[in-house]
Amino acid sequence: MMRTWSFVLFSLLVIPISAQYVRSEIGDRYEIFVEKIQAKYKIDLGTHTTVHPFNLKNAFDTLDSLSNMFDAMEMKEWAYLKKQHDIIAPEEVKSEVREVEEGDGFYTIETPEKETPKPFLKYFYTNRNHFLSLDKGNFSLRADPVIDLGYSNASNDNNLIFRNTRGVKITGIIDNKVLVHTSIFENQANFPAYVNRFVTENFTIPRNGFYKTYRSSVIDNLKGWDYLNAQAFIGVPISKNIQIEFGHGRNFIGNGVRSLLLSDFGNNYLYLKFNAQFWKFHYQTIYGELSAVSAQDRYSPDSAVLPKKYTANHYLSFRPNQNFEVGLFETVVFGRKDHLEPQYLNPVILYRTIEQFLNSPDNVLLGLNMAYVPVKKVKLYGQFVLDEFLLQNIKDQNGWWGNKYGLQLGVKLYDVVPKTNIGLEYNAVRPYTYTHYQSIDTTIGDKSISSYSHYNQALAHPLGANFREWIVTVDHAITPKIKVNTTLFLWNKGLDAPGENNGGNIFLNYRSRNNDFGNYIGQGISNKVVHWRSQVSYEFFPNMMADINLLCRRQTSQPNTFLAGIGLRINMATQNYDF
Repeated sequence: MMRTWSFVLFSLLVIPISAQYVRSEIGDRYEIFVEKIQAKYKIDLGTHTTVHPFNLKNAFDTLDSLSNMFDAMEMKEWAYLKKQHDIIAPEEVKSEVREVEEGDGFYTIETPEKETPKPFLKYFYTNRNHFLSLDKGNFSLRADPVIDLGYSNASNDNNLIFRNTRGVKITGIIDNKVLVHTSIFENQANFPAYVNRFVTENFTIPRNGFYKTYRSSVIDNLKGWDYLNAQAFIGVPISKNIQIEFGHGRNFIGNGVRSLLLSDFGNNYLYLKFNAQFWKFHYQTIYGELSAVSAQDRYSPDSAVLPKKYTANHYLSFRPNQNFEVGLFETVVFGRKDHLEPQYLNPVILYRTIEQFLNSPDNVLLGLNMAYVPVKKVKLYGQFVLDEFLLQNIKDQNGWWGNKYGLQLGVKLYDVVPKTNIGLEYNAVRPYTYTHYQSIDTTIGDKSISSYSHYNQALAHPLGANFREWIVTVDHAITPKIKVNTTLFLWNKGLDAPGENNGGNIFLNYRSRNNDFGNYIGQGISNKVVHWRSQVSYEFFPNMMADINLLCRRQTSQPNTFLAGIGLRINMATQNYDF
């Protein structure tokens, strides 16, 4: 197995290259801005907004050429994004003075010919958006420290809720083509009670891997978890429109808060990714190595190598015009003893065909993703995931367990209310979707090695299956530096009593199901949750935020939680735990 990945990495480094490849981070300000501009002005920026992370270069030049249509807030945001991603085009933009209409009045925007910020100690913050910037001919580098400090009090926890994250991000481009990125974060944290329950029940911290307990030697009630998070990748363009990326991280497919196809909720994993954009199509293939359990799981003996499983997925997106985008998705999760199944390396074949050829018990899912901009400022989107079904049982409405599918519907409104983005999303997933049965002899007990999961975390929606959910999001910019984000989650998920399997726990073998017929969404112990969070952020220096956070959570099966706190973030996105 190690020789396979070594050969892949060697191949990346020796193939001829002829284009630049620079990518964003999932859900960062660049991705949000591109999606907003495409929908608000109904223009084509050459980017399929379903595939995350984006290739920055695809939309960068087009955005710059169309910036004369932006309002004042968007102009400031675009100026920030150009400085943030100046590694793409470090040359300064010439000065420009113009008038922009807003409402009944006009104002003037001026772009200085050359910004000359005073560096710190001669070398640091020469670009105010980066701690260290180097441009040396055929090599460019950006390096930034990462800090995320937060302290809160919760109504149902005597211990201090806190997070203490320190780290570094480094991005480099060699020969204006090969992209190298690495980031590493050291964390100590104590979460709200509902997150701590998730950790103790699933032996994993959301979006993270190995952890251990932590207790301060100075402050008595400062205790929680200690864990490390590292991501790294190398990206190589092999032609103008094709890129290969090999790394350790996460991916996301969709337009919503959630994804029913592939989300970034789980731990990082080893992957090899191909992206090709040609004419009106975007085609992506990802091959990944996953862990069937976590290091702390009771099925994982001390000092034993975690049992491996593998995934491969294809996603083909078609964007015929600036208003409509549709994508087809297929994925397979399979368990083999310490080797990848080479049959699934075919980047253009249907996985169901291979599965039948191999006579294998592998878990194949199909999906559909759609997005439509009917009028300016409005974006409609949706997803459908299909695990398994029989049409006759759907017609009979008999609740057959094998009718496993999920649906997402959503709408986003951009500046319909001035300086405000509003979203409404609905998700529903039937019982036993994403589940499978044990395909090889392992040490994981009653768990299915082929479930759509990694390191005891879902690869799609964090709630797994057997639920309905509504999400409302409101993002308002009071000023370019002060922003308010509010999100409301309402869901009902069916839980299991001891010894039961009602289809909500995707890790369980579906052969242990309670019933073959009469299954419905929400069956089992009803757990209704109202989860509301709000954050006010003040950007006092580029990429440096002071936060005020509020969280209120009510649920059927656990005590209510009210949390209030403050935080400081430097080069770090907000870490939310919405499950």
